[in-house]
Amino acid sequence: AHDLPALGLALAAEGDSAGCFVFADLVRSDDPHTIKKLHQVWRYIRLLSGERQATATRVARALDIPQISAEVAPTEKCE
Repeated sequence: AHDLPALGLALAAEGDSAGCFVFADLVRSDDPHTIKKLHQVWRYIRLLSGERQATATRVARALDIPQISAEVAPTEKCE
């Protein structure tokens, strides 16, 4: 998987540490190959993501996808 920036979240309850979570969008090692094959079949590829613009942009760049739509609701992805 490609290293993309992650978001950390620390939780506390009544002043005591209650947990820590790290979230990241991972690009699997076979994803670039899959996107390359899609580029060979279709001229136009767009990443539709519910993520923030910065996160969607990082993932799209890692996969060489030039068109990005971020912060898209699930129902909007089918339109």
